Parts: sequence; structure tokens; C-alpha cells
Amino acid sequence: MCCGEGACRVAAALHVQPGMFHVGRMRRFPAQHQSGRSFFDCAWRTGMQSILWMLIQTLASLLASACLLRAYARWQGVSPFGNPLVGFAHALTQWLVRPLGMVLKPSGRLDWPSIVAALVLGLVTSLAFAVLLGVPGMANPVYVVLLGVLWAVRWALYLAMLLIIASAVLSLINPQAPLAWPLAALTAPLLKPFRRVLPMVGQFDLTPLVALLVIQVVLVLVDPTVVLALLGGH
Repeated sequence: MCCGEGACRVAAALHVQPGMFHVGRMRRFPAQHQSGRSFFDCAWRTGMQSILWMLIQTLASLLASACLLRAYARWQGVSPFGNPLVGFAHALTQWLVRPLGMVLKPSGRLDWPSIVAALVLGLVTSLAFAVLLGVPGMANPVYVVLLGVLWAVRWALYLAMLLIIASAVLSLINPQAPLAWPLAALTAPLLKPFRRVLPMVGQFDLTPLVALLVIQVVLVLVDPTVVLALLGGH
């Protein structure tokens, strides 16, 4: 009996076909290749979702902050023609606020179109937060709306931080800078409550530092993940 016939009999006794071991050994590589492809596909999708979320969050925060600056300027009676920062906010968001202004009209010092525009951007961000990141508990529409409001609140707080920091830095390095007085006009109402309580320390005004500390605390309290955890969303 030749070696080839012996191999065939052994294969028949084991209920396999000749050459199956060789083929089976070669078939492991496509399975590993498919597993590698699925890993890279998953990593690619995750990376693209993270990039898309970053772009949505950045664009929404920029537009919403400009809308909130418009609303804040109207509340304080700051004209967009006399303040270049407010004028820039108007130019940046006019395409978004103007259509809403056809339905909602400003009421006294309240710029409802700008406020609603910021809330709409917050709602879009909340939906993207739920869809792209797959956050548990976001199937409840109440949570989506609540987080949309929280995003708008956070943007308002970050806007206040940015204005306070920029105004404080300019007042130290170049008080005569072109943007120094527009920033001072916008930040003075924000710091006024703190200045009623905190006196000057020599020639130094510590109210910006205290205001920034308070804003940081509030930002922690209105963090979307913290709120979802408190509501049982996780």
C-alpha cells in the first residue's frame, strides 16, 4: 500500500476528505482577515463619529455663543453699531436669527429670536450627543430637551468666562486696545454683583477671579453627564 492510499484510509476513518486538513489550515487566514477588517471598520466608524461630534459641538457652540451675545447685548442696551464684538455676533448669526424673527418678535429687552436660536442649537447638539455617542437613557425626549437647555446654559457660561478673561488680560497688558472698552462694557454688568461684596485689594480687582471660580462651579453642576447620572440615565 502506498503512502497516498494510507492517507486516504486514515482520512476516511476520521470522516474527513483527503486534503481537508490542508484546506482547513488555509481557511483560518480569511477568518483572521475578516476579524481584522471588522476591527478596523469599527475603529474607523468610531473615529469618524468622534470627529463629526467634535465638528458639530464646535460649530454649534460658536453660533450659539454669538446668539447669546446678541441677546445679552440687547438686555444691557448695547448697540451692535457701537460695539464691534456685538456687531460681529450679529453678522455671524443673522442668517439664523432673521428667519426666527419673522415668527418671534423681541419683547422689550428680551431678544427672543436669538434666545430661541441658541436653544435650537442646543437641541441639535443634544440629538447629536445621543445618536453619535450612543448615550444610554437618551431615548427619552424629555432628557433630549433638558440637555438641549443645559447646552445653551453652558455656552452662556463659557461666553461669560471668555469675556471676563479677555477683558482682564487686556486691562493688564494694554488698557488702550481697541477691544478693551467693548469688552469692559460687556463684562461690567457681570462683575457688578461681585464688586458689591468684594472690595479692592490695594490696586488689584479680584472680582474676575471670583467670578470665574463661581462659573466653574456652575459648569460642573450643569454638566450633561452629571445630570443624566442624577436622573438615572446611566
